Amino acid sequence: MKKKMKRVLPVFALLVLFCIGGYLLFIQNRSYRIICLSSDVTDCQRQARKGETVTVATVSISDGELCLYVDGVEIAAEQEGIYRFVMPGHDVDITTVIIPTYNYDTLDSPIYFEIKTPVKAHYDRLWEYSDSAETEDPEMLEKIVDALRIITIGPGPVDVAIDDYTDRIFLTYEDGSEACFVFEADYYISDLNGGHYPVTQGLKELRSVLDRIIANKGE
Repeated sequence: MKKKMKRVLPVFALLVLFCIGGYLLFIQNRSYRIICLSSDVTDCQRQARKGETVTVATVSISDGELCLYVDGVEIAAEQEGIYRFVMPGHDVDITTVIIPTYNYDTLDSPIYFEIKTPVKAHYDRLWEYSDSAETEDPEMLEKIVDALRIITIGPGPVDVAIDDYTDRIFLTYEDGSEACFVFEADYYISDLNGGHYPVTQGLKELRSVLDRIIANKGE
C-alpha cells in the first residue's frame, strides 16, 4: 500500500504542476476586449493582451480639445489625434469628450469643463449667512453635473460688485484633479480672468440642486 502511495503522489504532483502551468499560460495569452463608445475614434484594435501597448487614433478638432478616457481615466495625447495606453488585465471602455474653445468676450458661451463624473462635491454657500455641505452620492453628483452643463453665460465681463451672495462648488474627480465653479448672484465668475459674466440660463436649476445638498447634509 505504501509503495502505491509513493507512486501516486509524484503523478498527482505532476498533474497539479501541469494544470497550474496551463492556467498561467492561458492567463498570459488571454486577450481582453477594448470597447469603443465614441464615434470620434477612427482607429483602435478590438482586443489586446495584458501589458500590450494599445494605440488609439481620433478625429482632429479645430475648435476645441478632445479628451480621451480609458475606463474613466484620461489618457494624454502623444501627438494630435494619437493616444496610447497599456492594456490592463480586464475589458476596458474608451470614451471621448470634446471641450469647445470659447471666447467669453465675443459670443454667448456655456461654461466648459471636463465632463467627467466626479467622486465628490463640496459646496460653500456664502450668502448673508454661511453654510457648506459635501456629497459623494452618485445620483446627486450626476444632478450637479447635469445642472452645470446647461449653464449659459452672456458676453461680458460686466463691471459689478456683489456682496453676500456667492455659491462656490468644488468637484473632485477619481484621478485627484479638481474643478471649481463660482457664482455671485446672477453672475458666473470666470476662472480665466475673474470677470463677472451674466448667467442667461440654468442658474435656477443649479441652485435647486444646491438647496438639496444643504438640506440633505448629515444624512
